[in-house]
Amino acid sequence: MICTNVIFILSTWFFESYKLLKHVNTKLIQYDRIELIKPDKHDELMKDLKERTGLNIEKIEVGGIDFLRDMAVIKIYYMADDDKNNSIDDHMKVSKEEWMQTE
Repeated sequence: MICTNVIFILSTWFFESYKLLKHVNTKLIQYDRIELIKPDKHDELMKDLKERTGLNIEKIEVGGIDFLRDMAVIKIYYMADDDKNNSIDDHMKVSKEEWMQTE
């Protein structure tokens, strides 16, 4: 029984280890270059976001679009350069509805 528990604990630690799994961070961005959100301009959008944020962006999702204000809400998935999470993201968890009302 002890051997089974030790194997279970070690395997859990092994699979949960930060060094083995890539941690992907996310951010919500209010984006003002609305012309780049079209699917055929995905590469330009990715390049612009990488230049403006300086982050190693892996994936982009376009969320709410407001053509009256010429803005869109974009969720970016990026790889952090270090093992730390962005602590402000942990403290600033705001729902989309609350975030859009601040405008």
